[in-house]
Amino acid sequence: MLEPYPQIYRLSTAGQYDDAIGLLFDAHTQTLHSDFAANANHSWYLLGDLYFKSQRYSDALEAFQHALAAREDDMAAVLAIINTHHALGEPQKTISRFAKFIKRCKDHDVIYNYANALFDLGRYAEASVLYSKIPYANKHLYRLAHNNLKLAKAKLTRQNK
Repeated sequence: MLEPYPQIYRLSTAGQYDDAIGLLFDAHTQTLHSDFAANANHSWYLLGDLYFKSQRYSDALEAFQHALAAREDDMAAVLAIINTHHALGEPQKTISRFAKFIKRCKDHDVIYNYANALFDLGRYAEASVLYSKIPYANKHLYRLAHNNLKLAKAKLTRQNK
């Protein structure tokens, strides 16, 4: 049998998310189809990505959580969960669930998204510390982080008056 993923990728690229989801996931049993179960981490992540792209954020969150359960050190799944909580308008869940990952995290996207969640909760001093950790070498993210850092400092100044 051929590698099962290329068809999923083709459907996803074409925007046919529901068709791709149907090939990957059995909605009746709530499990991955057998062709995809052997690589559970990748398959669950891919399913989460398909749900996210189709704006089914609750389903995406559940799939990304399965991906993380299949491989606990999967920082891509952590970032996906953070982004999904953000899409669901749940910054507090982002904060409480992933604070432990930030201490050992080197992924600047995760740090930036975590800082954004802190910012959204009005925790500007904590967000500022994280924004300042984004290196200049990552120019696009650095610009975004430093713009947010300026906003956070301005809000802190207003709070302290």
